[in-house]
Amino acid sequence: METIGSIFAFAFATACAILALWHEWRWRTRIRSWETARGRVVGFAEGKPIKTLFGGEASSDDGPYPEVEFAWKGSPHRFISRYGGSGLPRMGTNVDVLYDPATGNAEYLSFSNRWLGTAIPLTFSAIFFWVSFQS
Repeated sequence: METIGSIFAFAFATACAILALWHEWRWRTRIRSWETARGRVVGFAEGKPIKTLFGGEASSDDGPYPEVEFAWKGSPHRFISRYGGSGLPRMGTNVDVLYDPATGNAEYLSFSNRWLGTAIPLTFSAIFFWVSFQS
């Protein structure tokens, strides 16, 4: 039974490490190839569009998510941030935006958006790797 626990801990640690690496890779790619701008929080959405496993679209309802407006190609462009939660900026607050100059895809850039998706899974990964090798 102890072996099964070690295998589970190792598998979970590996999954967390992969998630942390994937999140970090996505942000580093954005930072290298996207541009920055200042945007303003103009509202909040209770849900956001998400892609389903088979390529469809659905709506999540675990908001609120900030709706941010910024200038793209000389005109106002709005998007709903993928990141929501308790540390939301207030309505009317100016925020940093990272955007793809070709498509207008954008993301609200903050310390927590940038680092928590990497740090939390990496912490769980380290803990569960340690647990898996204790037996």
